[in-house]
Amino acid sequence: MRRLLLSVSSALLVVPISAFALSFTDVPKNSRYADAINALSDSGIINGNPDATFRPATPINRAAILKMAYKAAKLTPDASATKCFPKDVPEDSWFAMYVCDAVLRKFVSGYANDNTFRPSAMVTVAESLKIMMEVLEIPAPAVTADDVNILPFKISPYAWYAPYVVEATRLKVLPLPDQGIEFYLNDPVERQQAAELLYRLWKIWLNRQND
Repeated sequence: MRRLLLSVSSALLVVPISAFALSFTDVPKNSRYADAINALSDSGIINGNPDATFRPATPINRAAILKMAYKAAKLTPDASATKCFPKDVPEDSWFAMYVCDAVLRKFVSGYANDNTFRPSAMVTVAESLKIMMEVLEIPAPAVTADDVNILPFKISPYAWYAPYVVEATRLKVLPLPDQGIEFYLNDPVERQQAAELLYRLWKIWLNRQND
């Protein structure tokens, strides 16, 4: 997949690492993702592996990213909603209720060409951003050429991801900490990057719940 380079600048959202327990043996306390990973772990939103590792650089798939977003939004999927993509979402799979409930709520859709969801497919940064913002109900207003032109990078206002990228940049969710001013939109998202995106969006969601 061709990589789309976005150059952006943003202040990082910082929470002292001492506020959280160090949950995983492969997430050092000086990692730029430690705050996000440990905060989400402490809140029960993400889990590690039986060997106490998180495997932060491992890519994450569509089913897992959806479950993370549901947990962050404190949404309980309808356990009876398991019939949506018979080709690749078995009714007895752990992810069926998340996928099918998300389809009913119009958070996600499948691939129209073959009526599949592809739950094990690696998800990109842009796709992760869309899923998270939809589930956490963080609106991404439609954009115009004027909205896009004032940004410090170039994207088409007609791209499906444009509203999410524009709003996420405005909210200082982007860029990710290891990318500096460079943001690769179509790269597969790593577990640590997904945690960072979700953590930043989750804090916005929490603040809005208290308004």
